Amino acid sequence: MATTWRKFTMRRLLLPDADVVIGLHELNLWNKVLNCCQIYLASTVIQEVQHYWNSAGERILIDLAPHITSGKIIVLDGSPEIQAEILNKLIKSNLDGLHAGELESIAIIYTKDIIDLQFCIKERAAIKAVAFLNLKESSISVEQALRDINVLGKKQVLLPVYSKKRFDNILLEGIFVQVKEASDKTSKSI
Repeated sequence: MATTWRKFTMRRLLLPDADVVIGLHELNLWNKVLNCCQIYLASTVIQEVQHYWNSAGERILIDLAPHITSGKIIVLDGSPEIQAEILNKLIKSNLDGLHAGELESIAIIYTKDIIDLQFCIKERAAIKAVAFLNLKESSISVEQALRDINVLGKKQVLLPVYSKKRFDNILLEGIFVQVKEASDKTSKSI
């Protein structure tokens, strides 16, 4: 008896920040990403994503409600206790400056309740925070996410704020803060 194998393609699980959701709308890539990924959003991100301004200066409303109703977007709530714990760690290391949606999203990936969920970010403070908290494996640049799901062509270039190179450089800054803090603790105990 012959065995028939079906090709199984796992959808990427993305947790984009508000700036990323808005940026993907501006780039006209939001619907493509929605069709290729299971999107999760922190509840505060839903509140932050309201509209964007197009190149003609027109205010374009963003309506996520139909996607939430259809299940294309799953809304998550980050634990207030975990958010407070994370914020406390970041403030002690001078890494504060996160927006509410970023903090809640980091709390969501911090718990690791959803395996393979990746926080898609572009903001410097959030990227440094995930590196500092050892969550770099649970985060991804916009460029890398788009390339992984074949929404962005090999030669297609995004604004530098979305680039993997910038993302990786900022991750290194967060790792440096982590190493420096560990080194300072070690030298104090000697």
